[in-house]
Amino acid sequence: MTTRNSEHAGVWILRPEVPYAAVHGAAVTSGWIGGPVTLTPPLIRDEPELARFRRDAEVATYELNPVAMLRTWRGAPPPEALPLVAPDEVLQELAELKQTSSTDSLEGLLRAVLAAGDFGLGEAVPRLHVIRRRGLPVVVADALEASLRRIAASKGNLGGAGDEPVTGRRHSRVT
Repeated sequence: MTTRNSEHAGVWILRPEVPYAAVHGAAVTSGWIGGPVTLTPPLIRDEPELARFRRDAEVATYELNPVAMLRTWRGAPPPEALPLVAPDEVLQELAELKQTSSTDSLEGLLRAVLAAGDFGLGEAVPRLHVIRRRGLPVVVADALEASLRRIAASKGNLGGAGDEPVTGRRHSRVT
């Protein structure tokens, strides 16, 4: 768990094991009103991919990436009761991840790559470049490229960090 001051540009990452029902319950208890805004059923039962909340003049958006189980809260700070992932935890997870074909490890890698982009973690760029050189499944490789672009944009450097370009695919298709 992390402290409330780990906000990066209005983005907080919620722990993946926290179900939407707990997110909604914490929001309502904290005075927020709102809920799911999707028109189609969620991919995972009772886990909407998008919800919006409002409290007085504050607005927040909850998003779930069901492939990575990445839960983000954007806008106003999330309810205190929700456990968060700290940026340092994302960096640690990227440093510890080993190449593997297990579904759990790929989900964790995808979640960490996407979280680095959501947080705009410039410190993650060198590690993302190392990971980029692996033969990654397309979904992870595409997420990695998108995260590198988001990080570069958040730092005002559209050319990326280091001497490697941010754009351009450098992966093989792994199924």
